[in-house]
Amino acid sequence: MLKLVVWIAASAIGLAVVVTQVTDRIFERAPPSAPVATELVAAEPVTPIYDRFGEIAVDRSPDGHFYVEGQANGAPVRFMIDTGASQIVLRREDAQAAGIVVRSDGFTATGRTAGGDVPLQPITIDRLTVGGNEARELPAMVVAGALPVSLLGHSWLKRTGQLTIDGDRMTLE
Repeated sequence: MLKLVVWIAASAIGLAVVVTQVTDRIFERAPPSAPVATELVAAEPVTPIYDRFGEIAVDRSPDGHFYVEGQANGAPVRFMIDTGASQIVLRREDAQAAGIVVRSDGFTATGRTAGGDVPLQPITIDRLTVGGNEARELPAMVVAGALPVSLLGHSWLKRTGQLTIDGDRMTLE
């Protein structure tokens, strides 16, 4: 019931994105000789690590949603936590700031929102950090149209283990 209420609230402003027409093949790694759709912008050397997650507690904002600040490939991104979104969805501006190449012919998937269908470009975020938690190689989408804030969907949330809402506080554990 809580998930439905959160989804309805997000849908009311046209932000809930349910990715359709996306197959597992979209997220397969390209062979080493093929061009890669993401690039890092002057990133420091990184040591491969496993995903690491600790608790994040977020207070509800006055508009009724939960927002967190994060970094995609080192670039700052403001996210709305969207339990109705199956993927992380970046605004075009946030993707470009993160060094992700957004191609006009790359919008091969479709997202269904309260405002109608929107074109999406499948991408991979090399490194995403939210509240001190970090994950690597995350499947995500870039939305072709205007979106007021990037969405933190299930491709991130499923890694946290448990999401609870108690009054005006959301906790990701």
